[in-house]
Amino acid sequence: MIRVTVDLEPFGMTINKKTLAEIRIWNSTGRGYTAKHNYEYEALEPNPLGGNPILAKGSIRKYKRDQPVLNLVTKVLEDIYARENTGTGTEDS
Repeated sequence: MIRVTVDLEPFGMTINKKTLAEIRIWNSTGRGYTAKHNYEYEALEPNPLGGNPILAKGSIRKYKRDQPVLNLVTKVLEDIYARENTGTGTEDS
């Protein structure tokens, strides 16, 4: 699993660090050495008004696993942005 966290460190000090968001990405294809795999993700962000965290779920299909990990993270962020701006919600693609 790949875990990406966004932390706020006031004045650069980790003592009062607060996690603002977290994205978890995992390979849903399973093991294997094929060139392309499917990845599922979920993104969690505390609700600024309180209550349950904001949750986004989705998938990235046929991703070439020999690409840099930041390319996969970028695809996840683009997918989250597209879902938020097209009204598809958290439905799987």
